[in-house]
Amino acid sequence: MFATPVIGQYVGTLSLSPMSEFTVHQVDNSCALEVSYVVGDQYLVTGDGSKKTMSKAVRSLVEKITEVEPFEPDWESVPELDLSNKQLDTLHMLDEFCTTLVTLDASNNTVSHLDGVPQSVRNLRMTHNVLSELTAWRHLMHLQYVDISNNQIKSLSAFKDLVHLRTLRADNNQITSLDGIKFHDSLQVLRARGNLITHVDFDGTKLQRLTELDLENNQIVEFENIEQLTCLSVLNLQNNCLRSFAPSEGQFSSSLKFLKLSDNDLEALEVAALPSLRLLHADRNAITTITGFAQCRRLDSLSLREQKGNKTLDTSFLDSACEVRKLFLSGNRLSSFNPKVDFLNLQYLELANCGLQSLAQDIGQLMPNLRMLNINFNAIDDLWPLRYIPRLKKLLAVGNRLSEAGKVANTLAEFPHLSRLDLRNNGATLGFYSPVQTLVSAEDDGKGAEFDPFILPDVDIERQEKFASRLDMNTKMRKRVYDMVVLNDCKQLKMLDGLPVSKDIVFAKDDIWEALVENGIVEAGETGQDVST
Repeated sequence: MFATPVIGQYVGTLSLSPMSEFTVHQVDNSCALEVSYVVGDQYLVTGDGSKKTMSKAVRSLVEKITEVEPFEPDWESVPELDLSNKQLDTLHMLDEFCTTLVTLDASNNTVSHLDGVPQSVRNLRMTHNVLSELTAWRHLMHLQYVDISNNQIKSLSAFKDLVHLRTLRADNNQITSLDGIKFHDSLQVLRARGNLITHVDFDGTKLQRLTELDLENNQIVEFENIEQLTCLSVLNLQNNCLRSFAPSEGQFSSSLKFLKLSDNDLEALEVAALPSLRLLHADRNAITTITGFAQCRRLDSLSLREQKGNKTLDTSFLDSACEVRKLFLSGNRLSSFNPKVDFLNLQYLELANCGLQSLAQDIGQLMPNLRMLNINFNAIDDLWPLRYIPRLKKLLAVGNRLSEAGKVANTLAEFPHLSRLDLRNNGATLGFYSPVQTLVSAEDDGKGAEFDPFILPDVDIERQEKFASRLDMNTKMRKRVYDMVVLNDCKQLKMLDGLPVSKDIVFAKDDIWEALVENGIVEAGETGQDVST
């Protein structure tokens, strides 16, 4: 097995002792095999000191490369290298071992400078290190994709001369401004979440190719001249301190399609200058009015959950947003929900925890193509207004006032394609299910992506089986009749009240069935398919 010349120069081959003489006429030169090492508190060097020694840092780097590429004799041809979590504090000499490296991941180390990173690298990931604004980058002119999240960088000015840079991610640093990079004319994606940015002004910018900008979780109070980002398509400004947002007066941002403004301090929103907008998420602001939807004919998804203002959200804007496909209004105090126009494109509607006592009588006729409806945690006592929505597939009505099983069954008969139904915590299902237990991480403060405050989690099957085994027979019979009636009307149902549907269990001729027969609720010869309330 032969090592490359570079490895042989610094590491040697197979043996760490000088080779013996082969002839009486000459002595072979040592192959630079002397090494330095640490034993206890002493720094020791092999040999007589006349040869070069391999430093502890370089030796550590060699060991880590060997761990990653144990069967690769030619390090110079390795295109990708993962040195993450290797306890390295330097990459010195890496450029001599791996001269053609293209992708390098050195995350989760303690590297403070980039000396030794090969100039051939185009994709570099250096998250969770100790890089600072003093780190030199100019020698890495071929970089295209860089991730320096979770370091100690205060400025992005060091990247302005990297002319090939396309994507830069710099989350969780100490960056206070974008001024250092806003004249970079090749950058396409910039992400700087969790920094200390307070003001953003793109006046005179050269970021004409920038398509995605993500500044979530900063301290931004002003965001100006967005219209000068002529190719910007995706903008995320969630969790900042914005009180207003709009292009400069008389200007349009015609390229912006996806806009996220949740968790700010907005009180009003004007979107007329954003004609290409397709997605607008502005949850947890203080918005009472939104105008300009007449110019946003391509809007597909609109979310205005949990507005925290003192005034009630004015839903009259819906008259001009009737082309929307997904509408999220949960967590707002709405005295009523009475749309005045047809929503023929609406497929997903969320009205959970809005204080609704009833549904508009013509709501089903206005939204005939609705596929999913969430009206959890309201005070609705009748689902009959929904009867004109034949394609409804998912209906969530947890925690309402649905007490008459017969009325519920009559409505469900109108939904032959229903695949998921949840009526827990209603009078019609009282006592059927074990109490819900939901664990939420204290770190995410209830805002985690997997936690939705407007739905109930699925039932723990094992826990429910134990709970159901201890129910009195009268409740068991009520539950069985409820299951049979629902499945008789909704034959496509896959999930009922957070539990997978099992027709074998529902229509089983067990002791509960015998009790139903004995009480005259079903006839002995029935299969359960014709049970009615």
